[in-house]
Amino acid sequence: MWVGPTTPKTAEELRSMTTSELLAFLVDWRPKDDWMEPTEEGLGRKLQELVEADPVRFARECERFQSTEPTYVRAVLAGLTTAIRNGKALEISPVLRLCSWVLEQPRAIPGRPTDSARGLDRDPDWGWTRKQIADLLLAGLENRPHSIPLSERPVVWRLLEVLATDPDPDVTYNDQASLDVLSQALNCVRGQAMHAVMNYAMWVHRTEKHEGDVAIGSGLVPEVVTRLDLGLDPQREPTHAVRGV
Repeated sequence: MWVGPTTPKTAEELRSMTTSELLAFLVDWRPKDDWMEPTEEGLGRKLQELVEADPVRFARECERFQSTEPTYVRAVLAGLTTAIRNGKALEISPVLRLCSWVLEQPRAIPGRPTDSARGLDRDPDWGWTRKQIADLLLAGLENRPHSIPLSERPVVWRLLEVLATDPDPDVTYNDQASLDVLSQALNCVRGQAMHAVMNYAMWVHRTEKHEGDVAIGSGLVPEVVTRLDLGLDPQREPTHAVRGV
């Protein structure tokens, strides 16, 4: 019985590899075109488990995964997101640099097929990784142990600015009546980014030591005010989900 995406390597086999060996395997391995065979998605899920188990190591070395397929980059960031939510102390600068690199890549991957005999077994483009970055920032800006330090504020805001203008969702998202708008927002890049923008505003207030950087009267930092004005304008933001945030 087929139970879902499977992996060509067990967790123990992946754990026994050095980072260089793991990267070489991720770059070189190719699935067979049969729906019962292991897939990139299955391998990515095992990679995510590996990162969750040793997040300090993978946070430090995460930029090396730029040489791998988007499915694996997303898996690494997903594992690090879980570690952040669990309050683990990570070296965050390399993680943010990897996020910056992803957002510099063209969103679409020319010539990349979106399906195969096995169905959608790998990320069709960089869109899913972009959503994972938004989720990582959402977690890292929450009031929890070892949140992102304020010294990374310029980098974090640049990431949020890019994510807040992502093409996902489009106006057809308004037709998803089965979900309330805030739930819809969590399922798309721009909506998740706007949730992170709100966390950013509260993060600045919690950690800022110099009142001159905060608009005390309004309770909002200037860059957030600008982004909210844009997000609340129906001519610029057509979706109920994002405006709902």
